Amino acid sequence: MAITVTFLPDSELRTPLIRQILRAKRSVDMIYFYWKTRYTSITPIVEIMNAVKQAAQKEEVQVRVLRGYGADVPSIQYLNYLTGQSLAAAGVEVRLAPTNRTTHTKMTVIDNLHTFLGSHNLTKGALTENSEATAHVHDAAFSDGAQAYFERKWEQGTPLADVPPPPTEEDEGASGYFPPPMAPPLTVSADSETGAAILEWSPASASYFAQYEIHKGMEPGVTEGSPLMVSLPYYRVTRYVDDARSPALPAYYRLYLYNTHGVSDASAEVLLPCRAAGGDHPEQRDQ
Repeated sequence: MAITVTFLPDSELRTPLIRQILRAKRSVDMIYFYWKTRYTSITPIVEIMNAVKQAAQKEEVQVRVLRGYGADVPSIQYLNYLTGQSLAAAGVEVRLAPTNRTTHTKMTVIDNLHTFLGSHNLTKGALTENSEATAHVHDAAFSDGAQAYFERKWEQGTPLADVPPPPTEEDEGASGYFPPPMAPPLTVSADSETGAAILEWSPASASYFAQYEIHKGMEPGVTEGSPLMVSLPYYRVTRYVDDARSPALPAYYRLYLYNTHGVSDASAEVLLPCRAAGGDHPEQRDQ
C-alpha cells in the first residue's frame, strides 16, 4: 500500500481526526501536551472528546489517552486532570505523564495504520484561532514507529486513578487556588522595514496560568469583544508579531491574561499610530 500524507493546517484537523476515531476497529492511542475541555459551549474539542468516548464504547476498540502532567505549568496540569476524569468516566484508559518532565507530543495513532502528528494541542485556540499544522499519515510502517513511541511513553505514565488530584478550590480557597491575574505591561513597536507591529511583554507567573489573549482594534477602547488576534496557552511566550498591521492605519492593542478560573486582567491599551500621523511611536493609553 502506498503511503498517503495529508497536510491539515489550522481548523482542518477537526473533521478527519473525528472521522478516523469513529472508524477505529481495534485501537485509538492519543498523547497530548494539553487537552482542554472546560468550555461552556460546544467546540471542536468537545466534539473530538465525544468521538473518543463513542469509540471507547465499542468492545473491540481499546482507547488509551496519555496526558501531559508536567508540574512546571500548574494550570495545564489541573485542566488535563479534569479532562482525564471525564474520559475515564466514559471507559477510556487514561494515564498521566511524569511530572518531572514536559511531555510535549501531540499525536494520535489509530489501528496502527493512521497517525496524526503535528503542533495542534486539543484546545479551542488551536482548532479555531492559532496557526497550527498536523500531518495525517496513512501508512503501516510509519504508524509502527509512532505506535512504538506511544507504548514507551505509556509505560512511563501513571494510571489516573493512582495520581492524587490537584488542589481544588475547596482545598485552597477560591482566592488561593485561583488568584486574581495581573496582566504584564504591553509594549508595541514597528518593524522598520515591514511596518509589522511587534508586541512584547514580561512572562506571567506559571501558577494557575491559562492563556494570554491579544485583542486589536482600529479605534480606541479595545475590549475582550474586540477582534481576537491570537490565543497563547504558554506563559513563557512573550512576543507576538502582527504581520497584518497596515502602517498607513493606526492600531490599538491590549493584552489579556486569564487564569484557570476564567478570570482575566487587561494591560493598558497601546496605540501604534500610522506613519503619516507622526511615525511609529506607540502611545500607552489609560484602561
